Amino acid sequence: MRQTPANLNALGQEFQIALSKADWTEALLLADKLIALLPENPSLAYNKGLVLKNLGRVPESLACFQATLDLAPDHHNAQFELAAALLESGQIEESARRFEDYLAAVPDDADASLNLGIALVQLGCAEAALPHLGYAQSRLGSAQALQWLATAKRDRGDLTAAEDLLAQLPADDANAQAARLKILTQGTKGRLALDTRQFRQH
Repeated sequence: MRQTPANLNALGQEFQIALSKADWTEALLLADKLIALLPENPSLAYNKGLVLKNLGRVPESLACFQATLDLAPDHHNAQFELAAALLESGQIEESARRFEDYLAAVPDDADASLNLGIALVQLGCAEAALPHLGYAQSRLGSAQALQWLATAKRDRGDLTAAEDLLAQLPADDANAQAARLKILTQGTKGRLALDTRQFRQH
């Protein structure tokens, strides 16, 4: 059946409704229909990547974000999402390279700085990660940024600084304290004086 502009408009509206309802399965079906009709549209490729990401199909989303960039090389959102998907998929070195390229164009993105810092720590480059993580922590003030900054400090041997940072985590947050324990006891330069009285029975 030949598609008219009205048909395309209706299909696009259905796609937007599915996105607004977070009906990712329906959104994926509609995205595929739209891309079949408009294969050179970078926005559709990008949105399909986001849908796949929300479906937990991160490796598949990589191809969509790359397709977006093939069509629109300066699509900054696709650059970010591709780098993030690479990080989540375990392609750490390529993710770091992509985040570096992205930050060259969007230098004040604290989330990208955080992700680049995380990638660099995982690559064993704690010293290089510090400025990115420090910036992310100053801008975001999140527990995640603080924990990765502390991890980088630990890995470069500044254990006192790592402990001081982790002391800022909420004492009544069990998850935060579990992260503190993990950071201070793991890694080649971790330390934590365990008091066995913490484990006494009441």
